[in-house]
This record gives sequence, C-alpha cells and structure tokens, in this order.
Amino acid sequence: MKLMVAKLIRYAKIFLVLAKINYLKAMEYRLDFFSTILPAGIYSAGYVVFIGLILSKVPSISGWTFDQMLVLFAVEQFFYYSGWIFYRRSIDNFPSLIRDGTFDSVSKLPINTRFMVSFRDQSPDIIIPFFVALSLVIYASRNLPLSLSNVAFFALFIVLGMILLYNLLFTVASFSFWTTEADEFVGLIDEVMGFGKYPLKIFPSFVGLFLLTIIPAVLMVYVPASILMGIFDAKLIILFIVVLVLSWIISEKVWQAGLRHYSSASS
Repeated sequence: MKLMVAKLIRYAKIFLVLAKINYLKAMEYRLDFFSTILPAGIYSAGYVVFIGLILSKVPSISGWTFDQMLVLFAVEQFFYYSGWIFYRRSIDNFPSLIRDGTFDSVSKLPINTRFMVSFRDQSPDIIIPFFVALSLVIYASRNLPLSLSNVAFFALFIVLGMILLYNLLFTVASFSFWTTEADEFVGLIDEVMGFGKYPLKIFPSFVGLFLLTIIPAVLMVYVPASILMGIFDAKLIILFIVVLVLSWIISEKVWQAGLRHYSSASS
C-alpha cells in the first residue's frame, strides 16, 4: 500500500512539473489565454439562447426544463475543457509521435511510457474557458435542490467520467500503431460527445444504446448531471461502472498490442 501511495505521489509530482513546463511555454503566447474566451463564449451564449428560444415555445424537451438542459450543457462543456487541460493535447499529439519517430525517445525515458504519452502536453490556455464552464455549472444549479451527498457523488462521477473519456480517447489514439488515420477517429469522438448535452429520452433506442455503450457520450454527461439534479438511476450508474472498467481493460490491451506491433515493426 505504501509503495502504491509513493508511486502515485511520484507521478503527481511529475505531472506538476510537466504542467509547469507547458505553462511556461504557453506564456510565450500570452494572447492565447484571452483568444480562447471569444469562441468559447460565443458558442456557450449561442446554445443558451437556442435552448431558451425553443423552451419559450414549449414547456419542456422530453420533460426537461431550461435549468435542467442548462445543467447538461454545462457538464458537457466542463468535460470538454477538463480533457484539454489534463490529457487531450497529449493524446492529439500521440499519432504524430508514431509517424515521425519521436515515440522512440519517449519510450526510453525512465518513466511509464503510457503516462508520458498521455500527459506530456497540456493546454494551459484553456484554463479560462474551463472556469467559465465551471461557473456555468454553478449557475445552472442555482435552482436545484442541492444536497451535500448529491454534490459529492456528482464530483465523484465527474472524475470517473474524465477517466472514462481518457480511456476511450487513448484506445482510439493507440490505433496509430497500425494506421495513420487514428487522429481522425479521435476528432470523431469529439463530434459524438456533443450529443451528451441532450436528454437521453430524445434519442431512438438504438442511438441511445450506442451513446451509452460504444461511444458513451451520453453516459459520461448524463449520469453526473442527473445525480446533481437529484436523479439517481441505479441501472445507469451500474452501466457506468461496467463501461468504465471495460474501457480501461480494452485501452490497456490495445496499448500493449500496439507496443508489441511497434517493436516488431522496428526490429
């Protein structure tokens, strides 16, 4: 147990060092910190106006009120920007490491290779949109009957959802060992994740199943958002945990198979 804790502390320190390096790099282009606000702000404001206009004509969307729709959107945005702060840029750069041969130097470092591939690059310039999304979550929750347990479980499933999203993105990026088009599939996941800001009930059954299992965009957003709103769906929570465990196993299997393929190809 002590060994595991020591290992976690070590990698946390390494992550902070990498984050500091990336922050210093980002400070060379300080305008980037502010240039990200405009597109993020326009997109968020546009969506809020869009939903507001629809719900000014109808009482709800599949039983979801404006505040509830706003919670879904805010959580989806929070997921999006959280990924970019922690690991998304690294995963985006992963395919290029394979193509240009830089992966060799990364794999020889005295640090877990998967960790370095996943967290060597962050996006500090996204920090402002991240806090805007967090503020939107807080604002959207203003009329909800919040409780300490709801907020605690919400925070837990946000973290678990970030791990699930990471597993999914990393699995797809690991196909770079076999194809040069893996980054296109990573971008596709971004598009599918956009469906997470809509209630599950609006989708046909087969589409809903796809968004709950294959690319669990709705699952990642809907479960924590619904928990924050006091809606505990035991079946979806169990499905969430099952998909999370399976996603980790699959990501590790694909990664290990990729490493073997890469070694054999370069030997």
